[in-house]
Amino acid sequence: MEQLGCTAIETATFLSLKGPLKVFGEFATGALEGVLLTRGFDMLTLRKVSTAFAAAMQSVCLTCFGLTKTPLLAACFNIGAECCYGFHHSGFSANLLEVGGDDAAILTAVSNTLGNAPGIIVPPLGVALHKATGSWLPLFLSGSAINLVGGLAFARWASLKSGRELLSERDQSAGA
Repeated sequence: MEQLGCTAIETATFLSLKGPLKVFGEFATGALEGVLLTRGFDMLTLRKVSTAFAAAMQSVCLTCFGLTKTPLLAACFNIGAECCYGFHHSGFSANLLEVGGDDAAILTAVSNTLGNAPGIIVPPLGVALHKATGSWLPLFLSGSAINLVGGLAFARWASLKSGRELLSERDQSAGA
């Protein structure tokens, strides 16, 4: 609020816009995926591309949010980041079940742990970065980088084979 020079009411108004728009964004991404699947796109390829796209666009929006100087632009970039989130999962969280195979439970546990880690790490990291630099921008840039790396890692290594199958194939090829 202080950084952008707006009142608490203005801040609340800008922040409240993202909820309804996020619902619309997730509906739109789910509908888009449905159309692409009916046109013959492979599910895993589609999810890899959409996750990489979501991570890249969220990172851009988060970086722009950190750099913006007006409340309206900050709200737009915040909404943009939220709407891009739908591309990670087509409007509902199904990636881990679809690409996890036999290891979906383990993948879900690891994913939830990593997904909740920012809530534990970011507050003290944000305070430390702000204290060291006098700015919140390094926190936004760090979050952008971590988000982008995670999306690209998913796009690179996600597989429809279970971890057990991949290890078995690796062991067989090493023994041959």
